[in-house]
Amino acid sequence: MARWCCMGVVAGALGLAACEQKLPSASASSFSTAMKSVKSSSHYFASPVKEAADAIARGDTAPLAALSSATLAAPGRDGMTLMWWAIGQGQPEAVRALVARGVDPDAQIAEGLGSALHYAFVNQDTRWLAAMLDGGLSPDHQGEGQLPMLQRAVMHGSFEHLRLLVARGANVNLRDSIGGTALDKAVSTLQPEQALFLVDHGADVHAAKTNGDSVAWGVHLLMQRQPEGSAQRRAFETLRERMVAQGVKWPPEPPPAWRARQQGAPAAGGGR
Repeated sequence: MARWCCMGVVAGALGLAACEQKLPSASASSFSTAMKSVKSSSHYFASPVKEAADAIARGDTAPLAALSSATLAAPGRDGMTLMWWAIGQGQPEAVRALVARGVDPDAQIAEGLGSALHYAFVNQDTRWLAAMLDGGLSPDHQGEGQLPMLQRAVMHGSFEHLRLLVARGANVNLRDSIGGTALDKAVSTLQPEQALFLVDHGADVHAAKTNGDSVAWGVHLLMQRQPEGSAQRRAFETLRERMVAQGVKWPPEPPPAWRARQQGAPAAGGGR
């Protein structure tokens, strides 16, 4: 796993402490400017990777075809990789070419920024995520210890990232290790518009986590906490109506009742 330690001028330009893990907040343009002002390709890379980096800066991806995927993914000096170099140079086509050549953007880690894939989500410019998908990254990709792509889009990306993944064929009902779905994540993060979008594109409104905490139960609890007449309350009411129209019982079954039913035993009571 390539790991680049963000130090010196780059860290200062991005407002990040060296090697400190946190979500990036800098824009693609500020990151690109910082990268271009820090070091030349010769500082980070030796031949033939240096020549590939120079070609990337010119917008030429042809030299990448001559290098193995291991070489393309390997870090150079200060841990810099061609993937992060391409991002810094503002070259999404190079990112596409690197992914197509076998470089995993979820394994290209810059301390203080996360993975290149994470950067593609937190950056408002969806070209980075589109480039990775164009290069062959599955819209259902799930890195080790990571959530499925749609859940990452809901948590860290924008509505446009979510739309892009769905348009590229992402499985809207793909579950994480505890049975959660993107719809569940949209509800729990108070994003009813994204939840409605997912329902419109086939998300299972009957889904429940392994502990019995269903999407419907989450909507039920959140509605109780929203002021009457508020825009968010109305959006969740619309979501509830859509779910009921698809056969969801309301009020929904609390998690203990769901667990008892799954085990064939009488429920002990309400609550989580």
